[in-house]
Amino acid sequence: MVSPLHPTSIEELRQRVIATGGVYRIPMSVLRHIHGTSRLGRLVCKAIAERLAAAGLAHIPEDLPSGQWQEIRVFLADSPLAAVVDAVLEPTAAGDEVLRLIADETGTVGRLNRAAELAMQLADLVTSPGRDSNARPAA
Repeated sequence: MVSPLHPTSIEELRQRVIATGGVYRIPMSVLRHIHGTSRLGRLVCKAIAERLAAAGLAHIPEDLPSGQWQEIRVFLADSPLAAVVDAVLEPTAAGDEVLRLIADETGTVGRLNRAAELAMQLADLVTSPGRDSNARPAA
């Protein structure tokens, strides 16, 4: 049974992503439940990814895991976070510009340090599936 603390539909998941500052960590078992299947396999994971994309949601890792207790991070596909995630995961000249813009917009040394802290937090989000990412970072 899925905990009532988790969303029960893709639209509810989208609202949860928005409410938690643009990123939400969720176990694959919950996505499996939302999708209405009893097992996670390659085709089910592909179908879940397609449903997320149709709702304007992106996720990391890019290939959804088939372990029901494995967690993924879901975020808005058209958000600045998505641009940063793409820039980090898919090195391109355009991605380099996105990363430069983040650094250039900070202006002062203190704000630059804050941008670096946020970049490290993003790196943790991308590489540390056990970290609690549902809490908003301190401003």
